[in-house]
Amino acid sequence: MNQKGFANIFLIVLVVVLVGALGYITLVKKPASIEQPQSNNLQNTQTTTPPPSNNAVSQTPPPASNTTGWKTYSSDLMGIEVKYPPTYYVVKNFGNPGSDTFTSVTNLGKESDKSLWGKEVGGAPAHIQIIYHANRRNLSIADLAKEWASSAGVTSSCKNLTVVGENALRCSLYVEGEGGLYSDMIFLKHSGTTYSFAANSPTSNDIVHADLLEILATLKFFQ
Repeated sequence: MNQKGFANIFLIVLVVVLVGALGYITLVKKPASIEQPQSNNLQNTQTTTPPPSNNAVSQTPPPASNTTGWKTYSSDLMGIEVKYPPTYYVVKNFGNPGSDTFTSVTNLGKESDKSLWGKEVGGAPAHIQIIYHANRRNLSIADLAKEWASSAGVTSSCKNLTVVGENALRCSLYVEGEGGLYSDMIFLKHSGTTYSFAANSPTSNDIVHADLLEILATLKFFQ
């Protein structure tokens, strides 16, 4: 075989080797070039996903169905504000600042019962009470509920409740006597201060019991 023939064979072998080497390099590096973008995409997805909203669950009860035309009761002493239906009025405010168990009480009576206040026979008409227990910071709401039932000489039935984001306790009792008294009391603490909100009536189905919950849905604290 002449020299020209050997040269052709050498060129053919060289081309085959180069093609094979190029193919090998392509096959080895191609998966790596695909995996890298996938890893970057996954990382980007994880870092750009927004965190879950803290507002997804709210403990605050829904507001009263319609508060248009409602009045507002505000007390700097109590540090609260509530709205109440126009069918109620503020009967009186009283407190006993000289007592170790100082309380400040506001009674909301029904406009329809105005003529009955001051002439109570067998107890006051149905009403709602807002009570601020200034010197009861050392008591839990459970202890205050027990004290309240004990002072009435009866046993109360209580259950947990949430009022405008605060843990509360709702207790009910019936006190026998002239006319009898059905009472619902809701105890709660805010910033270490204890409050109670009561619905009192001579009958168990009086509207004051339902109105109490709607009024509490409008409760606001000054601090």
